[in-house]
Amino acid sequence: MKPHTLDEWLALSPDEQETIHLDQWNVYQGEGAQIGLALCDKFVQEHLGQVTDAELYVYHGGV
Repeated sequence: MKPHTLDEWLALSPDEQETIHLDQWNVYQGEGAQIGLALCDKFVQEHLGQVTDAELYVYHGGV
């Protein structure tokens, strides 16, 4: 089952997250982007004063 919220994503194991990210989401069509943006925001909020910029990129396998 694909997560739809940050809380659902964080409740998954690292192996489940990797499977969803690499095998189930179509990142080129934006699937998972809202969760990725929420993770960027969470990281920046947790590291205020240490992080000045955070961006979300699409992993394309280096091809």
